[in-house]
Amino acid sequence: MISQSSPSTQHRPTKPQDVDPLIAFIDDDEHVRDAATQLMESYGLNAKTYASGTVFIYDLINDCNPSCIVLDFHLPDINEIDLMQELLSRKIHTPVIILSADVLHPLAVQVLELGAVKILQKPVISEELLEKIHEIISPRSDLYI
Repeated sequence: MISQSSPSTQHRPTKPQDVDPLIAFIDDDEHVRDAATQLMESYGLNAKTYASGTVFIYDLINDCNPSCIVLDFHLPDINEIDLMQELLSRKIHTPVIILSADVLHPLAVQVLELGAVKILQKPVISEELLEKIHEIISPRSDLYI
């Protein structure tokens, strides 16, 4: 679940002007997907949600090119390790954020070793998720000196 905070405590990240980032959000819970879509769109981000890892992989093969992937830790059709390995086998190095109710799960270290950039505790606070996504999709400031 993604928790919303009061509008007075929210901050709006800025997105690069010449890039239209796509956030792929994979979670089997329809309510979480709906909340994620609303959150991303309210901050000017494009979001595409998936109910399963298998559907996401199919879309990825058919030229979906997300800037960031937000992945539920436990999906019914494919586990997070297999999905991360699938990305690596296809030489896809899109940054992955994992959402988990158990960030101390024994597989958490393995997911990080496979390239996930962060594991966030569920329920995720919207600012925390948006901050991490913003870090991923924003151009590095040192490139524009």
